[in-house]
Amino acid sequence: MMSADLSPTSGGPASRRASPGQDATSRMLTVGVLPALFVGLIAAVVSWITHAEHGALSSLVATVLTLAFFTGGLRALRFVLGGGAGLALAGALVVYIGQLIALTAAFLALRQMSWVESIPFALTAITVTITWQIGAITAFSRSRIAVGGPTHE
Repeated sequence: MMSADLSPTSGGPASRRASPGQDATSRMLTVGVLPALFVGLIAAVVSWITHAEHGALSSLVATVLTLAFFTGGLRALRFVLGGGAGLALAGALVVYIGQLIALTAAFLALRQMSWVESIPFALTAITVTITWQIGAITAFSRSRIAVGGPTHE
């Protein structure tokens, strides 16, 4: 059985360095997901109190779906940030709008289920989205990626 050489000099995975876009999205994931998960769990507890079991379940499903869509969107964002600087903002906006459309479509499909409480689901999805965005923007702004390239004086 052959084993792969993963040493830094072999050209294997250990020698690959993350691009600035990959590094930024890794930070965005870490800083975005933990507070958003915490807010989603708090929303589930509040929903349990206000709407019983179905409210709590709706909040938990909204939390999981929202985190899944935004985590998946980071893969697309990683691709966008690795491209040209001229497309970074437009590409990031397209990714974000796509995530919101997918989340809305999931809500519209799930609201037909008898156990889904619309208010807890929607409010949880909104608060988790806002929390995720605050964390992701904070992480991205601290990553100091030069979007415009080097400056020449």
